[in-house]
Amino acid sequence: MIFISGVHGVGKSYFCEEVKRRLGLNAYSASMLISELKKERFEKNKLIRDIDDNQDYLLSAIKRIRGSEKFYLLDGHFCLLNAQGQVQRIHLQTFLDLKP
Repeated sequence: MIFISGVHGVGKSYFCEEVKRRLGLNAYSASMLISELKKERFEKNKLIRDIDDNQDYLLSAIKRIRGSEKFYLLDGHFCLLNAQGQVQRIHLQTFLDLKP
């Protein structure tokens, strides 16, 4: 896994799509993977409830991907805005478990 991170709107998805197009690597969005497993959409205002719990969903989704793919991109964040609009870091343990 190659982890691509940056603030909202910086061009992570665009970059991942270009790499996918040029190199044929699959690209996944952390928020999309979480949404699919939770069966819940994220708010457009970028405020995220349950940031810590969401990382468990992400780890579950990545575990499934790792079963069938060796090389891929993951588009995500090191920090998010919590429900109160405050910057909240994603715990280091999430990245240790992801093993990018």
